[in-house]
Amino acid sequence: MDPSWWRSHSYHGFDLSCTNDNKIVLKMPASSNNLFVERIDYTSQEIEIYYRSNHPPREFFDLSLSSSPLQFMPGPHNYNYTLFSCPYLEERLSYGFCLIKLGLYYLDNPENQTYAVNTQCSVDRIALVSCTKLHDYTSIPDISTFAMKKIMKLHWSKPSCRIAKRWARHRITSQFKDKLGQEAYGTVFKGKLSSELLVAAKILNNSNENNGEDFTNEMGTMGLVHHVNVVRLVGFCADGFIRALVYEFLPNGSLQNFLSSADNKNSFLGWDKLQDIALGIAKGIEYLHQGCDHRILHFDIKPHNILLDQNFTPKVSDFGLAKLCSRDQSALSMTTVRGTMGYIAPEVFSRNFGNVSYKSDVYSFRTLLLEMVGGRKNFKVIEDSTSQVYFPEWIYNLLEQGDDLRIHIEDQGDAKIAEKLAIVGLWCVQWHPIDRPPMKNVVHMLEREGDNLAIPPNPFCSTSN
Repeated sequence: MDPSWWRSHSYHGFDLSCTNDNKIVLKMPASSNNLFVERIDYTSQEIEIYYRSNHPPREFFDLSLSSSPLQFMPGPHNYNYTLFSCPYLEERLSYGFCLIKLGLYYLDNPENQTYAVNTQCSVDRIALVSCTKLHDYTSIPDISTFAMKKIMKLHWSKPSCRIAKRWARHRITSQFKDKLGQEAYGTVFKGKLSSELLVAAKILNNSNENNGEDFTNEMGTMGLVHHVNVVRLVGFCADGFIRALVYEFLPNGSLQNFLSSADNKNSFLGWDKLQDIALGIAKGIEYLHQGCDHRILHFDIKPHNILLDQNFTPKVSDFGLAKLCSRDQSALSMTTVRGTMGYIAPEVFSRNFGNVSYKSDVYSFRTLLLEMVGGRKNFKVIEDSTSQVYFPEWIYNLLEQGDDLRIHIEDQGDAKIAEKLAIVGLWCVQWHPIDRPPMKNVVHMLEREGDNLAIPPNPFCSTSN
């Protein structure tokens, strides 16, 4: 891996290791002092720490700086401190809460000692003769209790935090043995990072063909994304030949497992649930297109890449083919075709249909919607006697003629849901990108009640062959 890339995507100097007695140590940058880890919560991105030395480490205060990737949790017992460098005097040990002696620091004057003064105390009452002021720090937890081995919490904000590196590497290599599936660029395993958090680790294929581009691409993209309908990146591991992306585990697997006909009562989710799932997917894609600083084009929207949590909330996943562009960029240049056959928009194959843009994801979403309606792969044919008809065209012809969808539906309300999903899917199937609605409009259509959605222009009139 390119070292410059690693430095730009990690927290330089922070690292985890294990002691001989199986304690986890958090090493701080340029420090011989270590903080011990009591617990890591990957869900809330918190780490609980304590230390074993007699005096709090001087570097501990740097965690309050805005530049620190690890930050103290806000709390009612946080105080402001001023650090002083002073000649050592026995009487300075008797101020308790107000004056705390700190551990040795590699930049300290060897003849002096560093002290932390709580600014709530009157400096006039503290013997600071011959002392030099070093720095002011704000919102530090009460270090007088921390010195008594009290646990303190830190928070990290980026999922690419280097804290995950050694921890995840150990778990990936020794405990991820439950295979969940195979993706284009790697294998996905189920694992456990803590007693509370199950994860899915995508172990990327050991290939030098693209110099790890698939890994850096997905890592860089997922670090920007925070949405209920997009899978959450917990951490990553990149060490030697091991490259892995660690995601939240979603127990119901992919939508592909539930794409069955309404006749199959054992696996059919019901039309209300399918409508909720379709709306959630649309909101996730709309967020990727409009909700981030950069527009994210997924290029591989399909049922296999839609994961479902315990409540069947859908999450868009697998960003190995994704590309970033500015939000005002109307076209994207591509040197190779991206996506899965059957879901790839026409313009990705040929510019005769228009420019590649976020509308390419809209086309892929159409395929997914029509599969949800038909309970089958849309590119298989519908057999009716000796004729063979393209499934989306067959659906369009039924709607245009005012016929029902010839899908087993018992309730009239369910029939309206199926018809709405089909109409929205047909709006997204338009061959030319300019004729497809943006995902914001798709969301609005799916949220509408009633049966007043207009049927789109026939996209098959000149493509029946």
